[in-house]
Amino acid sequence: MTSTPASGRPRMVLEAYARRLREVAAARSARIAALHTRAQAARYRDLVRREVRACFAPFPPRTPLRPRITGVLARDGYRIEKLVFESRPGYLVSANCYIP
Repeated sequence: MTSTPASGRPRMVLEAYARRLREVAAARSARIAALHTRAQAARYRDLVRREVRACFAPFPPRTPLRPRITGVLARDGYRIEKLVFESRPGYLVSANCYIP
């Protein structure tokens, strides 16, 4: 268990982050409340998409997924296909696909 120093600095940092988060949330709410037309909403959506892409850029190049079905479970009215695919070459992801 860690103790808080008498200076209270850890609490100050937490409170500063919480205050900043509330400011950002209030600004976002104000921006959304100011949208009155479909065109304004579309411009806002496009702006947000560009900002999110900039945060995560650059994206890796697209590569083949190479999906493989590894098994099928037949159920009453549907089936479950167990599969794996490569999110990147050599990185396998498992998944279940529920098919009516």
